[in-house]
Order: sequence, then structure tokens, then C-alpha cells
Amino acid sequence: MKKRIGGVVLLCFFVVMLITISIPVTASADDLSLSVTTDMPHYIWLFQKASITLTLKNNGNNNVTITFPSTQRFDIEITRLKNNRTVFRWSEGRIFILIMSNITIPANGSVSWTYDWYQRGNIFRHEMPVGFSYPVLPGVFRIKGIISVVGMEFNTTKEIKVGPIFLIQ
Repeated sequence: MKKRIGGVVLLCFFVVMLITISIPVTASADDLSLSVTTDMPHYIWLFQKASITLTLKNNGNNNVTITFPSTQRFDIEITRLKNNRTVFRWSEGRIFILIMSNITIPANGSVSWTYDWYQRGNIFRHEMPVGFSYPVLPGVFRIKGIISVVGMEFNTTKEIKVGPIFLIQ
């Protein structure tokens, strides 16, 4: 009898866990908006720090819980506008654990992530030694912020200039 009760309790525990894990995102795309901001629109000096902030805002009147499918919270992709070539991707070469986790964004609140980019590229790393990055040449770049949650993906872009104005093409 005790084994049967223990089995029922264990079964109930697993059912509750499955229901908790499979709760869908409680927001629609209209409730949440993503923005990308930088501390400056134009970076004059080589290797000057560009602080890139991704902000996911809850525009609704209710708290919103989002579920991430892994430990990765965001991605940033930087593309040179002149030839539409990606020069930097934040997630390149990083490893993320596949474990679901939730974040609750309060009504009319937001959550932000900031990354400091020092104008260095990391794409095509397979042709270079591990950990090597290269300086990007002056120009106009598109920063794409990406946040992927269970059931939705948000992305938006912002343009910045890098280098002295007379060198930017």
C-alpha cells in the first residue's frame, strides 16, 4: 500500500513538472517589443568601446513570463552595410546549456542586456587561430539584436558609424 501511494505521489510530481515546463509564453508579439541602443551613433577611434544594449519591453498591463530554451539570452549580429557581410556575431564560438528558464517582465517594465563591442570581428574564425579576432575597417554597420524565446523571436536593427568621417564609405 505504501509503495502504491509513493508511486502515485511520484507520478503526480512528474505530471506537475511537465505541466510547468510546457506552459507557453503568456504574451503575444504585440505585448513585447525589442529595441537596440548604443551609447553613441558614431565611433571615431579604432577599438573604441561601443556599448550595445538590447531591451525587451512589456507594453501590456499584465506581467509577462517568457521562457528561454537555453542559457543564451540574446544574440548580436553586426553587418557591414557596404557589402552586407557579417563581421561579428556574439554567440560565435560560445556554448550554451540546453536548459529552459523563465523571466517575468512586470507590466510596463523591461529587461535589458548590454554587451561592449570593441570594433573587432570574429566571423570566419575557422581560418584563424582559436580566440583570434580582427579589427573592422571604418564604415557603416548594422547592429541586429536578437532574442529567441519559446514560441517567439524578436529582432530589430540599428545603424552606427565606425571610424573617422573622411574614411567612412
